[in-house]
Amino acid sequence: MGKEGRILLAVLLAAVGGIILWRVGQPRGLVYRGKPLSQWLTEYDPAFS
Repeated sequence: MGKEGRILLAVLLAAVGGIILWRVGQPRGLVYRGKPLSQWLTEYDPAFS
């Protein structure tokens, strides 16, 4: 593998790593105004929890 191939591989790995980090940082589930859906439902109806 030449120099260009190693550079391409490094760029590809950096892109894949960036996408993985971006997805891990995303909130899970539905969030509105900083609160998850389960918290909204518990505040609306305490019997939900």
